Amino acid sequence: MTTLSFFFLINSAILFVHYIENEPIVDGNIENLWHNMDSITNFTQWMPNEGGLPSESTKVYIGYSNCNLFIAFQCFDSHTESIDARIVKRDSYDCGDNVWVMIDPFGEKTEAFEFAVNAQNVQTDDYLSHDGRESNVDWDGIWYSAVKITDYGYNVEMKIPMRTIRFNRNLHKWGINFFREIPRKHERISWIPVKRNEGIRVSKCGILEGIKPEVQGLHLEVYPVGIVRYEDKFTPQTGLDVSWDFLSSAGVSFTFFPDFAQIEADPYKVNLSKYELYFSEKRPFFTQQSEYFNTELTSFIRPFYSRRIGKKLPDGSEVPIIYGGKFTGTLGRWNVGILNALTGEKEYIDSNGDTLTEEKSNYYCVRVKRGIFYNSTAGMIYAGKRDRNNKNEIYGIDGSFRSSNAQLSYLFSLSNKNDTTGFGSEMKYDYSGRKFVFISDIKKETKDFSIDGFGYAPYRDYEEYSIYGGIRTYNKGIIRYMHTGMGIEVSREGSDPGYGYGINSTISINFTNNYGISFSPAINYDYEMGKFYRNNNFSLMFWTDTRRALVINPSIWYNSYEYNYRRGHFGANGGGRFYIRIRPLSRWEVSISPTVSIEWREDRSIENISYIIRPSMDYFITKDLSLRFYAEPNTDTHIHYFSALLSWNFRPKSWFYLAYNEERDNTEGNWALKNRIIVAKLRYLFFW
Repeated sequence: MTTLSFFFLINSAILFVHYIENEPIVDGNIENLWHNMDSITNFTQWMPNEGGLPSESTKVYIGYSNCNLFIAFQCFDSHTESIDARIVKRDSYDCGDNVWVMIDPFGEKTEAFEFAVNAQNVQTDDYLSHDGRESNVDWDGIWYSAVKITDYGYNVEMKIPMRTIRFNRNLHKWGINFFREIPRKHERISWIPVKRNEGIRVSKCGILEGIKPEVQGLHLEVYPVGIVRYEDKFTPQTGLDVSWDFLSSAGVSFTFFPDFAQIEADPYKVNLSKYELYFSEKRPFFTQQSEYFNTELTSFIRPFYSRRIGKKLPDGSEVPIIYGGKFTGTLGRWNVGILNALTGEKEYIDSNGDTLTEEKSNYYCVRVKRGIFYNSTAGMIYAGKRDRNNKNEIYGIDGSFRSSNAQLSYLFSLSNKNDTTGFGSEMKYDYSGRKFVFISDIKKETKDFSIDGFGYAPYRDYEEYSIYGGIRTYNKGIIRYMHTGMGIEVSREGSDPGYGYGINSTISINFTNNYGISFSPAINYDYEMGKFYRNNNFSLMFWTDTRRALVINPSIWYNSYEYNYRRGHFGANGGGRFYIRIRPLSRWEVSISPTVSIEWREDRSIENISYIIRPSMDYFITKDLSLRFYAEPNTDTHIHYFSALLSWNFRPKSWFYLAYNEERDNTEGNWALKNRIIVAKLRYLFFW
């Protein structure tokens, strides 16, 4: 007899889960064995009508064995012909009809694993941190699923090996919540109610009580990597990745002689400022368990920026990585991350044509964080880079005090670059109520604060003070959600004779048909190059329903007067982007995203207009086998990029890639071939 008991303890329902001896076959069929497991049916809308009853019924079954957690969804639908069953790339949030489960196996109410499956059995998994405010979609687990379309809707079965997640072996109460999305109705439902102003919160999970896994095996993952590269000649290469979870909640990972050459290049961005652009990490060794090395605040100072390791040099070559190793674990209320990487010596040619040498370097990061109070944290970080002649390090403390709709976060740090020290800090409070939003932020860096060898902090000798307040409106006529707000910012760089200041505002509307518009005007007075000036700017964006076969998203922006560091003078600048995506078939997606950038001289004459056109096509032969074509014609640099990529995810965490990349230089008008690379890469998982 299935038992389900409800009572509220910190707003959480309790689901008693039972041990099963006979494991179900994961094939999409809800056989009789499932009906003997625990189940739930009482879901609640959070979109579009918060607290409303679902328009369709959903039933979830759950049970566990020594080695696996089993979950099945029965998704009833009164119009089965309208189920949005599409093939998309793995880890895609825009994926049609889908279900997912959130699991907090540590009971800390701050971090959780998520597993999602759409109606075509395409998987998405990620790792939530900061009570659900941050998501690492690059986290990949080893798990299995199956989907079957039925005459009443569709079924989803999941088998999640205990070895694929980390958990507290002594804890028999896990946090859990279940979700379903019906995109044609813009509807999202959950077991534990979700508030729209808060979003999904780990601290609001229900309780899965009675789980006592006894996992067997070595918990060892070994990934041999084979690469054949053609660039003027064929070059074979091998590498090895190893991951071993020697505890249920902790483990080590190593990579030896990896080839981290990216299959696709970073998109080009026009940069008229004096600050370095930020690009996200894409390399698997660094993206996996990256949450263990992130501080609570990262938008102003990022104490550890893994893309510095094996970085690209001015001539386009890359610094070789000899090895990387890390320990990550959750030990009680402590989260610990320790990383070390060694890069080799590399000669390169700089922008002046001189031959220089990037020294053999040692990178390291130690990050410790502890849960305090209900779902708050406090931590420290120590990171750096050393070579034969230089030392660059950071020492920092950080943390967050949280409730479900408010958060006070801080970061205080000291840098040491060759015995010259600097100070960098940020303190931020944000409140997200149902009708009101408030954000206050204080940022400070001294002129000697420098972590450019291993971190990301492009500002120097800088301070900023800002406040922002906004009002929210829900479900008023054709408006599903509207946000209006205004903010004030005061800032100063060390060379400025005084403070600059600005007033900004925004209005964003999401309509009941899921179309939307956003407008953000601002007036800023600031110093640049010793001159006090006024800059009026705005951005305007419009979007259509992203769940439709045709998506249109145009945007424009404009700055009336600011210093152009690329040209060396004041003037206006602006631009626009027109993104359009068409899905002719459920497995075929075509998009184009042209961007135009306009630069004016101070006399208001146009100095330069450049275009970057990004056409792409994705065709999914199966859910695990896809072909992608991408191009980036670029009239700003006149370097045009073309690529094709065949990807085959032939078993969990095992991939085969065949990539073609070509660059052509049209500076002289002859489309000269600059670079052509063909890469075949095989990464195979052995799992014990």
